[in-house]
Amino acid sequence: MIYILAFGAFGLMAIFSAYYIITNTRSDFLEFVCFIAIVIGFIIEAFTPCLLLGYVEASFKAEIINKEFNTNYTTEQVLFAEDVIDEIRQIKRKRIEVNGDLLK
Repeated sequence: MIYILAFGAFGLMAIFSAYYIITNTRSDFLEFVCFIAIVIGFIIEAFTPCLLLGYVEASFKAEIINKEFNTNYTTEQVLFAEDVIDEIRQIKRKRIEVNGDLLK
């Protein structure tokens, strides 16, 4: 999703730049749109490494969770639903404590 926005911003900038070069006219609107496209593209490109680090972190977390709790969570599930997974584990832990079944 975020790559679509980045490529869209850079694509829009390329189209307007090509139009600017071909027609050889100066337009404040085109310059403003190109500037906005560049800013959006650079913000997205700066944000991308954070997502990649989160994805790598989620793959390690999924591996550890799957080993410890004998589950089959994927990297994507841990990345996007980690708080839900933690909540389910807490509910299971509370249920075990209430029922007194400490062997599970």
